[in-house]
Amino acid sequence: MQLSDFKIEDYRGEVIYLDFWASWCKPCRASFPWMNEIQRKYAGKLHVFAINVDANRQDAENFLEKYPAIFPIVFDPEGRLGEQFNIQGMPTSILISREGKVVFKQAGFRKQEQEAYEYKIKQQLNI
Repeated sequence: MQLSDFKIEDYRGEVIYLDFWASWCKPCRASFPWMNEIQRKYAGKLHVFAINVDANRQDAENFLEKYPAIFPIVFDPEGRLGEQFNIQGMPTSILISREGKVVFKQAGFRKQEQEAYEYKIKQQLNI
């Protein structure tokens, strides 16, 4: 999906997990299986979107062949959405509340912190 087709406002009233990533990002290789897992686990309650910032879309497509995603991929080669959220590194995850507020922002992805990430999500889902 192109950035022009993605509007966060369309998801107002719902919990959104944005993950900014690039094909060269090694921690992204670990985050994609985890995001697939939370997408499955909280389907219908949580919207996961991966925002790709690669200048060359084929680099992203090659990554996705190795690390497939069951959640939507938004291509943002100019980094417009990343600028909006002041993204400093890859990956960076942002959790947005039903009210449209950023309630959690994490640069990097560490497997040992997966439970903490999920806890933040569950808080927003009132689970």
